[in-house]
Amino acid sequence: MSVLPWLQQYWDHLCDYRMQNRVPQALLITGNKGMGKQHLAKQFAFSLLCAKPQGNGLGCGHCDSCLLLTAETHPDFIQIGPDEPGKAITIGQIRSLVTRLTLKPQFESYRVTIVNPAELMNNAAANAFLKCLEEPTERTVILLITDKPAHLPATIVSRCQKLAIAKPDKETFFAWLKQQNVETLQ
Repeated sequence: MSVLPWLQQYWDHLCDYRMQNRVPQALLITGNKGMGKQHLAKQFAFSLLCAKPQGNGLGCGHCDSCLLLTAETHPDFIQIGPDEPGKAITIGQIRSLVTRLTLKPQFESYRVTIVNPAELMNNAAANAFLKCLEEPTERTVILLITDKPAHLPATIVSRCQKLAIAKPDKETFFAWLKQQNVETLQ
């Protein structure tokens, strides 16, 4: 896997965090739908959990952690989203997350959680989620993804570092589509 070209500057920023041992405990990734926010978050999870990250910061794809991540069975990687499309993220899901985050990571790296789309937490879930942000466990990274940051409670937004993904320029986007052998009507 590689980073989408229009996300490279954001990827470099995330790699800087990692290289300087300043990985934020909570990162709010925002931007329009379809910009690759989930892709970027997963790449960052691979990078943080990989035993032997490549020079460009990407996961190696071959270590036990990367293989478990690819199979979506890594014990230190948690994804939270609605159980059904269009439904809310429930307090039960968040309570389960809070419980899991109290445990130490099974590998020696981080524990990474992706909440997507974060704005679908109902009020009770959002209030319970604050506990994760107010009392973070060591070596835990929470990545919240949303295209509607205004729909998140201010108490959650204020406790996160922000990464706002901008629309790619047309040249970069169409060059990438061409590279993927996708015909376009420009």
